[in-house]
Amino acid sequence: MAKLFETWRNCDSAYLKLVRQWGISLNTVWALEYIAKHPEGVEPAVLADDTHMLRQTITVVLNDLEGRGYLTRGFHATDRRRKIIRLTPVGVTFARRVLDTISKAEIEASASLNQEQLEMLLALSTRFCSAFASHVDNIYEGKAEESDIGSAENRAGGRGTRYCSNILSRVSRVREPSPAFSRILSANCRLES
Repeated sequence: MAKLFETWRNCDSAYLKLVRQWGISLNTVWALEYIAKHPEGVEPAVLADDTHMLRQTITVVLNDLEGRGYLTRGFHATDRRRKIIRLTPVGVTFARRVLDTISKAEIEASASLNQEQLEMLLALSTRFCSAFASHVDNIYEGKAEESDIGSAENRAGGRGTRYCSNILSRVSRVREPSPAFSRILSANCRLES
């Protein structure tokens, strides 16, 4: 497990290196990606829940994007206590540039794998992430035995809890990859997007 987490950290480092040119974090990328998919607007709480980020983190990300002129916060149509976030035209252009750059890098990286390897990568990643998410759900619902929790953390080099949110973020990315990567998977793996 430790090797898997190390691999994911290295992948995160590559993503960070890619987005550093814009002075943004991976949390900002995930927020931009989500907001861009919802041009009708999204509430901050929904954004936090769906991207598996803390609400405080979302507030910091949104403050930064708003300060750069990339999004606006408006009132909800029927409940003025609630806010709706939308990208500005400049924000749409920025999000497209960032997400297209990431998609291009993902496409180029996926070209290093043949069809069978892509299918295996997707199948094993999906299987692991689903099993991990299920196990975490069992822990939170009190269904896991104490010995299961301890042994899972030991197999992960004692890092199970520390990487939980990172892995859960990956679960959502596995279940909903970027549109360009979905097209690659559909074309190369004959999977439905």
